[in-house]
Amino acid sequence: MWAISFTALLIWAGLGIKKLYNKGLWKDLIVYACGWAVAMTIITLYRFHIPVPNPLDGISYIYQPLSKLYQQLFS
Repeated sequence: MWAISFTALLIWAGLGIKKLYNKGLWKDLIVYACGWAVAMTIITLYRFHIPVPNPLDGISYIYQPLSKLYQQLFS
């Protein structure tokens, strides 16, 4: 079942890449390919039961010290 889904996704991505390549939209092609690669990596990790970190944890790790700084400055 996973092989069929993966093959279908590869065909779908190939059609999208072909359309962008034929139109000469290089920046869009790069963004599309990178986004697709990230999505397929996450799906593969999930499929093999490898824990995928939550992006909100990283965002809160970065912005929590800034939030405390702003509270001290503007309180």
